[in-house]
Amino acid sequence: MRPVFTLFGDSITQFSFGPGGWGAALANDWQRHADIRLRGYSGYNTRWALHLLPHLFPSGGRPEDTPALVVVFLGANDATRPPPLRLQPEQSSRQHVPLEEYRRNLVSIIGAIRECGDGSARVLLLSPPPCDDVAWAQHCST
Repeated sequence: MRPVFTLFGDSITQFSFGPGGWGAALANDWQRHADIRLRGYSGYNTRWALHLLPHLFPSGGRPEDTPALVVVFLGANDATRPPPLRLQPEQSSRQHVPLEEYRRNLVSIIGAIRECGDGSARVLLLSPPPCDDVAWAQHCST
């Protein structure tokens, strides 16, 4: 059996199999050596991802159900800030997760993955893209 690599994240992961996407490049590089399983959820933050863990990474189970590698790419939505109140006072960020909660959520996600199957899954965390407050303010004002 080929090892399974699971890509778990938000829309950056969900759309990674599009033309020129990082998931497609990974699948191409590992063809005939590993199966790439896509588990991307557009709009999700780490808080919402916690609810998926029992379904995606059930604890225990058969050793052959254990992914060899899980790439976790979450955080872009967690870092989302609402538009400035003067522009859209009724809108708040449903996706924003405070930094300390984000950290705790990642620890929980890593723990659930490590308890999946026979516990041998490796975890690779990809950091979210940086926030540019000036560009965000400019975007909101146009």
